[in-house]
Amino acid sequence: MRICPLLLVVVGLVLPLAAEEPSPQVRAEKFYQQGLAAIEAGQVQSARTAFENALRLNPKHPNARYQLQELQQRSGELAGKARERKLASVMIPDVRLEDNTVAESLELLGLLVRKISTDQFTPNFVVQDPAKQFEKISVTVRLRNVPASAVLKYVLEQAHATAKYDEHAIVIKPAGGGAAGGH
Repeated sequence: MRICPLLLVVVGLVLPLAAEEPSPQVRAEKFYQQGLAAIEAGQVQSARTAFENALRLNPKHPNARYQLQELQQRSGELAGKARERKLASVMIPDVRLEDNTVAESLELLGLLVRKISTDQFTPNFVVQDPAKQFEKISVTVRLRNVPASAVLKYVLEQAHATAKYDEHAIVIKPAGGGAAGGH
């Protein structure tokens, strides 16, 4: 049997290409790893898409299925952590709060973060203080070259307040729901 030389050339070009194409399981694992990285970065939608792609390629991928279920249950929490990391990534060169109310301090911090991040990030502080305890507290903070999260920490300490990061806002409340002391 004689083999056509042209056929050998075509087969010689096609076989290496076929060998380089990763299997669906390998591609699924890559999507799974991308999903894990997206979770770590707080990118919930990207993680969801990556896990769905992994399951499309390998419907029996147990870890991708588990992570997708976890995402459905924890998406708000993960988005809140992403908001917290974003606030920590904004470096404030100089902040001076002199006897400001809590609301004024948070408004100024929000404006600084928006300006420094060139409107790429807005912390969106939401104050929940029905008893108006924060109105009695003055805040003084003088810091240089610190993350915005550090400024918020000092404001919260002076206000005896807590912050809860969620997907769309940073919710500020009096600590323990009790009376906040004045400074």
